[in-house]
Amino acid sequence: MSDHTVVFQGAGEAAMGIAELIIMAMEKEGLPHAECVRKIWMVDSKGLIVKGRDHLTPEKQRFAHEHAQMKSLEEVVEKLKPTAIIGVAAIAGAFTERIIKNMAAFNERPIIFALSNPTSKAECTAEQCYTLTQGRGIFASGSPFDPVTLADGRRFFPGQGNNAYVFPGVALGVVSCSMSHIPEEIFLITAETVEYAYKQQMAMLQPEPADKEALVRSHIYNTDYDDFTVDSYSWPEEAMNIQTCRL
Repeated sequence: MSDHTVVFQGAGEAAMGIAELIIMAMEKEGLPHAECVRKIWMVDSKGLIVKGRDHLTPEKQRFAHEHAQMKSLEEVVEKLKPTAIIGVAAIAGAFTERIIKNMAAFNERPIIFALSNPTSKAECTAEQCYTLTQGRGIFASGSPFDPVTLADGRRFFPGQGNNAYVFPGVALGVVSCSMSHIPEEIFLITAETVEYAYKQQMAMLQPEPADKEALVRSHIYNTDYDDFTVDSYSWPEEAMNIQTCRL
């Protein structure tokens, strides 16, 4: 991760959140914070976000680096030669054939994440990524794509990078061990381990369970039933007798 340069197509809320997680991951590998930030580049509707550009919000200013202004994503990819491109601007087809082929030329395993929803807004399709990179691309999308079979017979099952996978997992972990609060780090930790809450003394469920996987699984809804027939009960016979009362 520390050797990666990431270009975001889109500089909105989603891009900022993903960028923060990437920075956290780089810092965890020992990279200084300032250097982590310099590895993140963002492209908005006006082009590459660079120092000196007018009307930048404080959030965008943080990722504005010294560089000549570039208007198109194709030019940005050609000049910066990133190891990963992440699309979150809901611009269908933003990852053009030229961009994908260039990513494959720069990298042995180019990372191409077309995360915009719905599928019709994806920056590229899974088939385009796998075909144009000869199967070397690491692809993820926001909505699901069908498996892709290349001409040589290799079959790829596209990954799906979506908060629908992250949020339930975080919630399950939080509920399972009764976490006292949820720090930002937990959204990175959730991809790595289930023991963070106890190591950081944020778990209120005590004593600490020896088998944490069993603890988590005990909170997962299970659809396996011994019998699918509806339980039925009959009233006691005495309760069925009609009683009359005299006024």
